[in-house]
Formats: sequence, structure tokens, C-alpha cells
Amino acid sequence: GSLLFHIGEGDPLAVAIEGAGEACQTKSLAYSIVEGFDSYLWSVSGGEILSGQGTSSVEINWSDEGAGSAEVDFTMGGGCVTSTSLEVMIAPAPVAAITLEGDLLVASEGASYRWFQDQVVIAATTRQIEWVSGATYQVEVTNGAGCSTLYGEISPKVLGLDGSAFKAILYPNPTTDEVNIQLNSLGSGSVVITVRNLAGQLIQSSGFPGNDPPTYRMDLAGYPPANYVLDIQAGVLHTLSRMLQPYLRGVLATLILYR
Repeated sequence: GSLLFHIGEGDPLAVAIEGAGEACQTKSLAYSIVEGFDSYLWSVSGGEILSGQGTSSVEINWSDEGAGSAEVDFTMGGGCVTSTSLEVMIAPAPVAAITLEGDLLVASEGASYRWFQDQVVIAATTRQIEWVSGATYQVEVTNGAGCSTLYGEISPKVLGLDGSAFKAILYPNPTTDEVNIQLNSLGSGSVVITVRNLAGQLIQSSGFPGNDPPTYRMDLAGYPPANYVLDIQAGVLHTLSRMLQPYLRGVLATLILYR
């Protein structure tokens, strides 16, 4: 049979796991020991092994905040099984989100920020930025522990006839189901929002009470992929929007879904 023993610190034959003793929640890191042993069996507390089981090097995704560890049993010549371990402290990942507030995109609270416009890093490092209609935005929020989270995508668009003072912000667009409509001004009384296809056929019409701020949500799930026209009536104010972008169901999986 095999003999199980542990080589402790200070032993000249000690084999140590190489890798970071501090990690960020939801992030993956590589850990390894020297090659040349007959077999390797890794185990992890506070995360999971993504690849490399059975070899001298593994990739571990740390999922649980707090104390974690990586351990490996390796077989030496003669069938002797030896183990070594490494304690890992897992720092929490920040919550990342983007809120649309008028002309601004506001990120959730963090220590620092990195913004992307159309998947390209931009110079802005503040918590809030002004957005450009039609562009796609992401934000990476980093906390005081140095851990970061990347927020998905938001593509706000200004809709309305050119020169009209009454406009709407539509997001996400394209979408697969629900869409948010934020108006920049509101007349008296209720708001009626009508969706039609390009042939002018009525798809959906919904009435809403006056809100402050005037933000509304419509569920378009179940309608076929197509271009649509949004008609908004708010008291004496009226606008006929530009066409919505194509609804590509099942393709735009990275867009924000409101369920």
C-alpha cells in the first residue's frame, strides 16, 4: 500500500504550492507545484478548479468571500503520497451597476472606475459620465480591496423627431423583452405609449399615470424580431419616435434584461 505523510515547513524536501495567497471573489488564478511526480490530486475550499486537475498546475476560480485554501496530494516514487496546502484570503467583489439619470450614466459606488464606450476604454474615471445616443457603455467598478466587477452593457438612445423639445430615452435598445422609456418632460394627465410595426399595424398600446420622474416600462416579449415605431402622447405633448433597432432574440445575450 501507500504511506501518507506530510512534509512540513523547514524541511529541505518541502514542496510548496506557488500562487497568490490573496484573491478576489469571482476571479480565477493559477496555482502549481513542481513537475515530476507520478500523480496529482487537487482539492479546493472556497472555490472550484476550472482546469488542470491531475497535473502539476491548476486554474482556480475563487467564489466564496473569506478564508479559502488549495491542497494537492502528489505521489512520489515508491507510491508514497504527500500533501501540501496553501491558505488563500478571498476579498469580496464589488457590486457593479449603471443607473440612467437624465443625461448621465451613474455607476454603483466604488473606489475607482473604468468606463468603456463601444467596448473601447475611454478617459473618464469618475463615477458618472455623460452619454452619447446610440453608443454602448460598460463600467468596471473597483473596490478598496482592489477587486473589480465589470457591468454588462447599456445602450441609451434619444428618440424623437429632430428639433422636437419632447424626447424620450429608450433602454436597452435593442432588447429581447422589456424596454424602459424615460421622458425628458411631461405634460398634464396620463401618458399613452403605442407601438406599431412598419406597416402601421398596432402592436401594443398602454396607458400610464403621470410619473415623477416620467419613466415607464413596456413588455414586448413574444413579439417577432422586427423594427418598430414608438408613438408617445403625454397631455399636449406628442412625439413619434425613430424606429427601434431590430429585435434579435437569442443573439444579443449581453444586453441588460429586465424581468
